[in-house]
Amino acid sequence: MNMCNIEPLVKVLNNSLEISHHNSHFYHGSPFYTVVFKMYLYIHPGLCIAGVLENITSVVVFCSKSLRRVSSNVYLAALSAASCLFCFGNFLVWLETLNVGFIHQDIVCQAIIYTTYICSFLTVWFVVCITFENFLITVNIRCAVDVCTVTKARAMVVILTVFAFGLYSFSLWTTHVTTIGGKEHCTHETELEHVIHIFTFIDIIITSILPCMTMVVFLAAINVKIIMKRISREPTDTPQAPRRARRNSKRTYQMLTRITKVLLAIGLTFTVFSFPTSINKMRILFSDQRRLRNPYVEWAINQLCLLVYYCSFCAYFFIYIKFSANYKKVLVSKMHFIVKSI
Repeated sequence: MNMCNIEPLVKVLNNSLEISHHNSHFYHGSPFYTVVFKMYLYIHPGLCIAGVLENITSVVVFCSKSLRRVSSNVYLAALSAASCLFCFGNFLVWLETLNVGFIHQDIVCQAIIYTTYICSFLTVWFVVCITFENFLITVNIRCAVDVCTVTKARAMVVILTVFAFGLYSFSLWTTHVTTIGGKEHCTHETELEHVIHIFTFIDIIITSILPCMTMVVFLAAINVKIIMKRISREPTDTPQAPRRARRNSKRTYQMLTRITKVLLAIGLTFTVFSFPTSINKMRILFSDQRRLRNPYVEWAINQLCLLVYYCSFCAYFFIYIKFSANYKKVLVSKMHFIVKSI
């Protein structure tokens, strides 16, 4: 098995399963591999479970009546839902270390791979949309009032989701369950490796290279604008609007300006935590596969980068609590309701 490739995700899945089936080997490998394997064994499930619980909570909060009227919260609710499914899918993969063969079944095998691909794509691009809104709010608030609407945000969520469903449908017919050594394994079709390679290349570009470059540009522009405002002490005035719409315009302006800290923190957090795995993907993509390190070390490098990336799904919840008073208010009210119901 070629465990040097980090994509597509079905190969990462197979690598993890291979390691778990032969865990006696890790004691004879490098110290680096041993440490990362233990981190995967004990830290990975904790991150996944925390990510599921925290993001379910965030979906409920952002879908509340008081918060769903802001376009950015539509993206945050969608981000939380995609993050929840992503963490849940990765937890099911981790169960293989406990010899739970649930994923080695037809339909289940394809569904997990397909869902993980889709959620991986959506979590990236929802953050890009969030950062773009923050960019507009910071650079041109008048334009943001017109562009950043709930209707447009919902439309963008639907467009990205439909696109992801179509693009990653290839995983449904390139993945199957086969019997190896008397045991069933969720793996890819060997004769379709050239197709998988093409989609792997596309996936790395649209989930790592392109969003990474976009995020850097947006975040740099946001921070430059913030610095310029502080230096010049530029007054913040509400955007002009027709008389009959001025009240709604001011209300929209106030809601948008209050959420900028949350959006900036989300963008920065995602960029920092996803940077190692993005660099690692590009390293693999542009490296000569024959010159890469041994398979176990390559697995360890990939898994360590992914563990850092998974931390972002747990960090969002604390960002919401830290920077969003409205999020805390709704969260507390729902907790009180649950306590009273009990």
